Amino acid sequence: MPNYCKLIKYIDCALVISGLALVLFLHLSYSEQMGSPLRDWIVDNFYIETCSENAVTAMYLDFRVFDTILEALMLLVCIMEVITISGTDGQKRQDAFQNKGIGDKEGATHMLRGIRVSYPLTLLLGIYLILNGHISPGGGFQGGTILATLFISRYIAFPKELFNIDRLEKLEYILYLFIILVPSVYLFSNLQFLENLIPQQLYLILMNTLIGLKVCVGLTVIVNWFIYYEGAQEQTMKHEKYRDN
Repeated sequence: MPNYCKLIKYIDCALVISGLALVLFLHLSYSEQMGSPLRDWIVDNFYIETCSENAVTAMYLDFRVFDTILEALMLLVCIMEVITISGTDGQKRQDAFQNKGIGDKEGATHMLRGIRVSYPLTLLLGIYLILNGHISPGGGFQGGTILATLFISRYIAFPKELFNIDRLEKLEYILYLFIILVPSVYLFSNLQFLENLIPQQLYLILMNTLIGLKVCVGLTVIVNWFIYYEGAQEQTMKHEKYRDN
């Protein structure tokens, strides 16, 4: 059996190396010279086609919305993998969170004040980037990342006030379903009454909001699971040290 498993690993490595070599060969051997008609068309027509003043938003929420759906799926897969690696029952996870922040430590007063002052400003910045991503630089991915820092800084300051991670995980799945559903109904169904009923800009705002919330929830879940994993490791080391003594 060990020899069989080792053979499977060798075959996997050979397939990966062969695939990379094939891709590199095709890339280097491709010599056809092309102009930039697609780029020129997008630059000239992105506002007419999508009603977005931000060309990047027009790309990732309309022209290449499939890529956006897959990018959101990759974040969901990362969350599932983090949960799988460090998962355990809820009580052990909650115990591992305790006393891991700075809220009760000496010398943390200035940091706590800084977090309290920056909290509303960060919230406003994240919301602004999400809601105005179709008319100015920003969008759901950037705004969601900034909003996630609110929950992370909240844990740093008040580690005992825990989130309900299970609910956040369920919310992550629900948001991803809506990210698939909204463009499927609005863009792919070609229903004329929807285009007349819902302006294109409203669709862009809705998608940026869904993506922003999903990124915020996803990053919050990942960071909290990493914090838990660190706490669980420390508890394990303490138990082993106590047992040895």
